[in-house]
Amino acid sequence: MTKRVFMYATHPTLVDHESLTFYKRGFDVYTAAWATNTRSMYKDALQIELNPKHPYQGYCDFLSDDEISVLSKIDVNMVNSKWLPDVQKVLSSKFDVLYVSQITPWLMLYSEEFLKQGKPVIFRTFGYPLKAWGEPNNWQKFLKYPTFYIVPTDPKEVEIGVFGNNKVYQILTSMYRELVNVDKRYYEDKFALSINQITDQAEDTIREQLGKVIKWVIVDRNRDFITRYELDKLFDCCYFFLDTTENLLRYSTFEAIFHNKPLIVYRGGDMDKFMVKTGFSSGINLTYAGYTDYDRLKFYVNSPGAMNQLFAAEKHWVDGLITETEERWDKFFEECIWQNIA
Repeated sequence: MTKRVFMYATHPTLVDHESLTFYKRGFDVYTAAWATNTRSMYKDALQIELNPKHPYQGYCDFLSDDEISVLSKIDVNMVNSKWLPDVQKVLSSKFDVLYVSQITPWLMLYSEEFLKQGKPVIFRTFGYPLKAWGEPNNWQKFLKYPTFYIVPTDPKEVEIGVFGNNKVYQILTSMYRELVNVDKRYYEDKFALSINQITDQAEDTIREQLGKVIKWVIVDRNRDFITRYELDKLFDCCYFFLDTTENLLRYSTFEAIFHNKPLIVYRGGDMDKFMVKTGFSSGINLTYAGYTDYDRLKFYVNSPGAMNQLFAAEKHWVDGLITETEERWDKFFEECIWQNIA
């Protein structure tokens, strides 16, 4: 009998890739994003975009219409979520595993019934403070349950002791090339692409600085939403992807490589440190020191051969990460999941 996992997650790229992790291992999957038809964690979010390459295409054949209606009551707001008994009943009666992405209040509201039944609960964290979305956030109370598993994506969380001495299963964010829509497009003029949340004032300043070297396209989907197709087109048309974040590891940096575009990262930032730590090697320096690092940025703009060399090294590195991630998931399922589901 097919096993079922409910993902308490709404970030569109995360949902696509991490749900495929379970699909590939024989699970039926349903998520908060699909139940509420939203693409993010905000109540007023636009409707979710379906990835044409993903198994889920807007329907679910293992839940009744009434059950789906109940799950659609889930509040996907970041804070002040409320426990609903009918939601709890459907979750705990219809699913074998609960996966909670980062948002600690969600974890606290609906996990305990799973744990009391001896079912696995996966607390999947992504480097954000575990109290960032308010209360309840005392996740430590679940450590007494043997089927509560902490699975951080960012090794830094483990290294700096976010979870104390408790056992964790660090597994990098799942990434699947088959979910990325790539259509080779040619660009008329070179531009750098970045994806980040940014204020209007900061954008004006940065655009002025970068504009002295290369045209820059910034995408802030929370402020000025664009479709997945439009975003894929930007990935395919850009000259290189400029990682403007100093902290955290983000999907977009890996997506750039999936779209066959070189990645340039902020020197000393988390991605730079992570790449060094995980054995990235190239004859080309891939870092820049800031928006006024004109000489370095000009080198990238004027050196297509070097950029091709850099991309080849980055692709090799990502392929290795994907293999390691899948191996870690397999080991985690073997040690923690299969033995705990009937």
